[in-house]
Amino acid sequence: MISKTFTNNTSEIIGNNQRIIKKILDICYTRKIPYHSLGNEISGEARELAKFYVRIAQSLKNNSQSFPSFCDLDVNTPAISEWFEIIRELFDKHGEILLVAGGEPTVTLLGDGKGGRNQELALAFQIESAGNINASFLSAGTDGQDGPCDVSGAWSGAQDSNVNLNGEARSFLESSDSYNYFKKHAPHRHIRTGLTFTNVMDIHLLYIRAH
Repeated sequence: MISKTFTNNTSEIIGNNQRIIKKILDICYTRKIPYHSLGNEISGEARELAKFYVRIAQSLKNNSQSFPSFCDLDVNTPAISEWFEIIRELFDKHGEILLVAGGEPTVTLLGDGKGGRNQELALAFQIESAGNINASFLSAGTDGQDGPCDVSGAWSGAQDSNVNLNGEARSFLESSDSYNYFKKHAPHRHIRTGLTFTNVMDIHLLYIRAH
């Protein structure tokens, strides 16, 4: 990219969210994991996005022939008509799929707890799924730091019986205290990469299995 202001200056983009997504998809291809990208413009309130991802998983799991509805959610996602049939066919064929997305959700603080948008999204997914779907979800920041925390994000999934799913989980969420929820109940679900010194938004991974 040539600068019009600085005639002797040339700028090159050596990393962005799209490239990270492509790298993940390349790994999926190598390991023969069925996959699909939802793009890198995912945004909206973290709790609303959790509902978005849970509804996708529920629709695939229940073998629904109709599109899941997102019209009540305040989120920015690609038009469902552009991708849902594709992922349904892949899921029906292979019995599993990994959905990869990028973007940056927001969080409305409701308490004085400690956390970040990625941990909040992972915790909200855990609560919304309520242990009823065979899916795992990861949300992490590419800079290695989620809010004021020493982690880049967290992952959640219905298959781990050690994770607290009672009212206490929702209490942590309502206090904007997702960091301490995972620290207390599921420290193994914190994502610790250390600072990467590269910030190209967040990465979301949703892995869904039929059985």
